[in-house]
Amino acid sequence: MSELLARLNAKPNNLESQGRSTNTQQISNFDIVCTLNKLQEPYRSLKTEYSRCKFTDLAITSAAYRLAHSYVVRKGVKEGWALSEVDSRDTIKLLAHAAIEEAILERRCRHCHGTGNVKIKNQVVICSVCQGSGQGKFLSVRKLTKQIKTTEKRARTYWKPKFDDVLREFLAFDAEIQQATNTVYKN
Repeated sequence: MSELLARLNAKPNNLESQGRSTNTQQISNFDIVCTLNKLQEPYRSLKTEYSRCKFTDLAITSAAYRLAHSYVVRKGVKEGWALSEVDSRDTIKLLAHAAIEEAILERRCRHCHGTGNVKIKNQVVICSVCQGSGQGKFLSVRKLTKQIKTTEKRARTYWKPKFDDVLREFLAFDAEIQQATNTVYKN
């Protein structure tokens, strides 16, 4: 999937290293864009921008931030979210930014640096922090508090469940993008 989306990137891509030969697979950028347009509404543009940022070498774009903010604002209005006096004016915007960053950026364990193993006295053992998965933890309440500029109590009781819900929805985009890009190989 990433080799298809990498073709939309402005810099040259070596698709041969991904196990695909450009001579045998004639997939154009137009094919890829059409495939991404098969992503279901609502929020097709957010899903497309999400896929471009996650599966290519691009940094998170301002368009991804803007679309994520719009998505979270609509979700908040629909579900009746309310700011309190301890929240910043930008809390919802910052929540959207934190969720899109958490979904797109790769989380690696800080103890083993993503390998799943650590070396202790010339012996390699499974990392006790990540239990060998190499993946880091999701955003903690303390870090979320700093990012969305609110109190820790408010972040823990009100914003963390909302953040987890938005993050879960963003991560669900991966399966839909995978399904849409698989159609390119079938055709």
